[in-house]
Amino acid sequence: MRGTAAVLALAMVFVLAPAVAGETVDGTDQVADECSPPCGEINPRISFAFADMGEDPITLAEGESVTFEGEVVYWTDTDDEGHAPHDATEDIVIRFSFPRLPTWASMSVEPAEITVPVSTCPDCFQTNTEGSSPATHYEYREPVTLTVTANEAPQATTGYDYGKLQLFAKSTESGIYNPGYGIREVRVDPGASASLEQQSTDSPMPVPGAGALAALATLGATAVAVRKRS
Repeated sequence: MRGTAAVLALAMVFVLAPAVAGETVDGTDQVADECSPPCGEINPRISFAFADMGEDPITLAEGESVTFEGEVVYWTDTDDEGHAPHDATEDIVIRFSFPRLPTWASMSVEPAEITVPVSTCPDCFQTNTEGSSPATHYEYREPVTLTVTANEAPQATTGYDYGKLQLFAKSTESGIYNPGYGIREVRVDPGASASLEQQSTDSPMPVPGAGALAALATLGATAVAVRKRS
């Protein structure tokens, strides 16, 4: 009896061990099936869309401000990254900053931060049916207003022929969502300030006119006559 019980116990070990390890008897990986596809971390992309902002420098005089209406876009690859949809452990928030902002400029974005509804926006999942295999992605857009102000006369950034300003966005990390990043360059024409500075360094010394030369000659002759009398 003891021998029979030992044999049965050993058989149960071989049957249950693969299941505990996440595998069936035939070696199928159950854990992998639950996680794939898709599986892994999500790496968001952030971009900006301003209809009135091109690549050419904008004209901005000292004391002036200009505003741009646009959108910030939060995008993830649903097919190849993470789970879709996947609940974030905490709210994902996009915040803005302005790296290497020169003293002559100031920038602001309204709203100052944006909460991304990664698990409560079913309409944000979009499928591209073009091509042989449809691709699905998550895309959330939020309207923003960018304001650029010239506190002083705009100056060209070293190494460029325009003033280089930068709008930077970063999203917070939450669960399997990694931080996302985006940047948009704003170019400002130095304009009149650069022209005046160039003129001040390139212009030669002023040349006296004919009247001034005649007056100097008369003054010189008078001085010589006074010396002879003395």
